[in-house]
Amino acid sequence: MYTQEDVRKLFTQRGEIEMELKVRQAQYYGREAETPPEMAERITALQRELMLIDGLFAALSENEAFVIRHHLMEELDWPQTMVLFARKWGVEAEKSLRSMKALQEKGLRKIARILNNRIDGDCFREKSNFFTKNHQV
Repeated sequence: MYTQEDVRKLFTQRGEIEMELKVRQAQYYGREAETPPEMAERITALQRELMLIDGLFAALSENEAFVIRHHLMEELDWPQTMVLFARKWGVEAEKSLRSMKALQEKGLRKIARILNNRIDGDCFREKSNFFTKNHQV
């Protein structure tokens, strides 16, 4: 069963996953045919994790996605997120800190509900180290 906190961890760890993928791909860049099978499997698992996390955005409103992307994934603080939000939608659409946090929590709740009710709960566990060791959800 996924909780809002589990979903928050998924989004905040996306950068680490992307970094690991790029580093592993760079190790065999230009000589992909030499990639050991276990490394190729790990690269595929990392690509799958990124696709799954990115796919979660399809269920979010544009505002929810904006706040989650900038505050959780890019690790901007609330004032920075609020400034970007006002720049994108204009000062008349400016939101309070409370409203921004509410958008984030609504989006996280929505994703947790969808993962629990509509998607195979093990979709993040197949051939992946994402939820093992340091990435336990």
